[in-house]
Amino acid sequence: MNNIITKLKTANSGIRLFLATIIPSYAPQLNSDYQALNDKIKEMVENTEHAYLLDLNKYSEALNKVGISIFE
Repeated sequence: MNNIITKLKTANSGIRLFLATIIPSYAPQLNSDYQALNDKIKEMVENTEHAYLLDLNKYSEALNKVGISIFE
């Protein structure tokens, strides 16, 4: 992903990048993998100029509270 970011920024000066987290799985054994990937995505955003985080986990939790499944 770092290579993609570098190529995009090189080809497009002033580009704004939006990186999204990965939503959790209903398979609990996979959630630690998702969390590790999300931590890396967040770290990339923190270390990349003009990069913004779309934390899809916040939205999935909100939807689940009102009984809407994003997996349907």
